[in-house]
Amino acid sequence: RQRDIDLILSDCSVGGFSGLTALEMAQAEKNNVPFVFVTGSAPLIRTQALDQGAADCLSKDHRIQLVFLAQRIWQTKLES
Repeated sequence: RQRDIDLILSDCSVGGFSGLTALEMAQAEKNNVPFVFVTGSAPLIRTQALDQGAADCLSKDHRIQLVFLAQRIWQTKLES
């Protein structure tokens, strides 16, 4: 609930908790914080996550992309 969050990262399942539920909870806060899934099952969840409003869904095998995604998100935030 802090307002200084720039980015939310989540897996699809964390200790029996659904990542998609976490996305819904973040969206309910109406703070427009980009929500990114970093998961081992990216192809399976990607379409559903993006349809529900996630900023992106990255494979754990390609975590380096997270650096570039975060830079792009922060740059966009600075420009707005």
